[in-house]
Amino acid sequence: MVMTNRIFTIIASLMLIASVPCTAKGSDSSAETSTQDSIIVSGRFRNIAERMPRTATIIECDPSDKSVREICELDSNDSFCHKIPLSYPHTFTVNYNRRNFINAFAAPGDSIYMDIDASTSPLSVSFSGDHAEINQQYNSAFQYMSPLINAVHLPADTVAFEEYMHVMCVH
Repeated sequence: MVMTNRIFTIIASLMLIASVPCTAKGSDSSAETSTQDSIIVSGRFRNIAERMPRTATIIECDPSDKSVREICELDSNDSFCHKIPLSYPHTFTVNYNRRNFINAFAAPGDSIYMDIDASTSPLSVSFSGDHAEINQQYNSAFQYMSPLINAVHLPADTVAFEEYMHVMCVH
C-alpha cells in the first residue's frame, strides 16, 4: 500500500511538472509576449499655453531595478503614445510641467488613454481604456493630496534615474 502511494505520488508529480511548460508557454508569438510585458499609455493635452512644456514624463512605479522613466515629446496635436514595460499589475505616474502628476493603475497588456486639461493645476484628467473608472477615482485621490505632493522639488528630467527616484523615496 505504501509503495502504491509513492508510485502514485511520483507519477502525479511528473505529470504536473510535464504540464507546466505547456501551459506556461501558451502561444509562442513574440507579439503576444511583448504585449503581455508592457502597457500602452497615450493621451492628449488640451489648453497648453505658449510657454508650457511640450513633454510628459512617464514613471513606472516598480521598486525593482528594471523600473523605467520615459520622456515623451508631444506631437503636433499635443498628444503622446508610449509603450512602457510592465510585468505585473501596479501603478504608474505621468508628470507634466514638473508639479502636475497623473496617477493610474495598469496590468500587463492594458491600454490607458488620458484626456488632460493643462490649464488646471492639479491637472483635470478623464480616463478611457482599461480600468478607466478605477483610474478616475485613484487619480482623484492623489489630486486631493496634491499639496503634499507639490512639496517635493524634483530635479531636472535629465538627471540619473536613481537620483530622480531618491527624491520621491525621501519624502
